[in-house]
Parts: sequence; C-alpha cells; structure tokens
Amino acid sequence: MEIKGINQLEGEIIRHFSLGTFPVMVLDTSGLIDLVTAMRQYNSVRRNGDRNQRYERPALFLENLAQELPMVITPRTYREIQNHGRTRLNGHTVELTPEVMDFALNTLIKSVEFIDGLKNPVSFDDIRYDTYWAAKYGCDGNHKKIMEGCSDTDREILATAAHISGSNIDDKTALGPVLVTSSDAHVLKGAELLKRGFDGKYSRIMPFSTRH
Repeated sequence: MEIKGINQLEGEIIRHFSLGTFPVMVLDTSGLIDLVTAMRQYNSVRRNGDRNQRYERPALFLENLAQELPMVITPRTYREIQNHGRTRLNGHTVELTPEVMDFALNTLIKSVEFIDGLKNPVSFDDIRYDTYWAAKYGCDGNHKKIMEGCSDTDREILATAAHISGSNIDDKTALGPVLVTSSDAHVLKGAELLKRGFDGKYSRIMPFSTRH
C-alpha cells in the first residue's frame, strides 16, 4: 500500500477535523513516519520545480498543524519514535530528523498535560478492558500478530484514543473527532471496533489511514 501524497493527507486531515468541535489526533509511529516521508517524497519530485513551502520543513508543518489540531503521542509510541530517529535510510539521511524528534518529545510532554486535564465518566479500568478486546480483534487475520500478540504500544494508543473520545474539556466542550492516525491495519481495525461497538462509548473515534 502506497503512502498518500502530502497534499491528500493534509486535505483529508482538514476535512476530518472540521467535523467536530474539538478534534484531536492520536499519532502512532507509522503515522508520523508516513507524514514525514510524504513530505520528503513531495520535495524530491519537485526538486527543480515549484514547491509548497509548507512541506519543505516537516517539523514546522507538524508544529503548525498541531496549533489547529492538538496531537497526542503516548509514552510507548515515543520510545518507538526514538528508535526510528536513530535509523538511517542511507549513509546520511535519518528516517526522522532531529527537528522532528524534538517535535515528538514536545508533543509527548503536552499530551501528558492534556490528558491529565480531561474529564471522563468511564473508569480507565473499563477502558483498558474494552481496549484489550478491540486490540485482540484488530489482530485477527494477521498470523504474525496472532503469534506475537498485540503490542503494549498498540493497546496504549487505542486506550488513549478511547479515553479522549469519551472525555470533555469542560461541562460544555466535548472532544472529537479523535483521529487515530496510522498505516497499521490492526491499529485501524481496533479503532474501528471501538468506534462501532461498546454501546457508543467511543463513537467519536475516527480511524485515519495514511495509506491508500
């Protein structure tokens, strides 16, 4: 499956977050990598032609987007991102630049503060229980995932999205939609189950694939 072009990704994100009153994006590692890769591909194709300056510096693009659409990165996701920050695509190009790594760290810090301030009538123990089954369902049909078991990171992402989707900022402002942004089919499948099931508790979740 190919990564969507950055123009398409940006357009779809804008359309999705225009659907609610307080949209939030929960990024997994693959979602962040795809956004950065899409910008790298865009600039490579347009090296000698007209380029959109918004896409030339991925970290700046992400920072500007986060001002319109709060982004959440969980602690386990950040640990995965750190590993990719040390990965080189060739002799000199890192998969995620130091500037993107700084963005990810700042987003993690803001995410902890943001989540701590939310009000959710559903206990987190209940959310973790629901997430366990959603993650298990998301791995069905994937032999490798069934053998390994769904990762703690995947469950943390889904539990965080579920918690946010059932929360309010205050007595008047409901959060949503909650875009679970990923290229991993099992994460997206688990997010879709949370959205469609569980008596509508997590109906504000919106799985968002970075791939065609």
